[in-house]
Amino acid sequence: MKKSLIFKVILISLLPLFLHCGEKKEGEATTDKQEPKSDFVSKVYYPRYSVAAYNEPGPAKKGGWVATLNKAEGVKGIASKKVEEGKNEVEYIQVEIPGASGEAWIASRHLVDSMGVLVGEKVTLYSRPSLMANLSSTATSASVGILVEVLQSETDTDGNQWSEVRGKYGETWFKGWVVSNSVSTDLELMRDAAFLERSVATLANEKSTEDQLRMARETLQQLSERDDAIGTQAKIHFGY
Repeated sequence: MKKSLIFKVILISLLPLFLHCGEKKEGEATTDKQEPKSDFVSKVYYPRYSVAAYNEPGPAKKGGWVATLNKAEGVKGIASKKVEEGKNEVEYIQVEIPGASGEAWIASRHLVDSMGVLVGEKVTLYSRPSLMANLSSTATSASVGILVEVLQSETDTDGNQWSEVRGKYGETWFKGWVVSNSVSTDLELMRDAAFLERSVATLANEKSTEDQLRMARETLQQLSERDDAIGTQAKIHFGY
């Protein structure tokens, strides 16, 4: 009887310990493995130039060709994946391509978050987002009516809005800061700037056919009749 009583006392005294063993301490990591959550945010991407898209991420030989996108042709990004290529890790973006093409992958280095067209009577390209800064070393290469990549935006101490842009005029690249109202993201203006750029490239290409040259001249003639940045740029090249 006495042994039974002692056993019960010991069991009661140890009961809190058994209960406590099943509790999880605050801040203690769980042993269950959780699938990592993707931080990818769906948004629109723009090709920096004409680029091919494939049905798998990785080198072109790994996946079949799906479509070739034109410069500034906006597509919605839906996923990202990093792929080992040699000693490098390359990020690919999966995009939705309108029409029957479906989904495809493009290396992120070929894409930017925003594009626009340089507008106004004259473009002033600065080295920093400040009216007191020196001009960019490539300032003379920038011109109105040109498609540009919008890399980032910033507000200076006086409240002026700035955009850092990068673009190509002919064979020369330029990069610098412009006051934000010097860049338009109007889609129709971007479309016409793309038409203008492709027409100029066609005229400069020795392999262009007579039909291609004729269509390029007709496009430039139509654009040159406009009274805006696109018309200004088209007039420069209409002499071809």
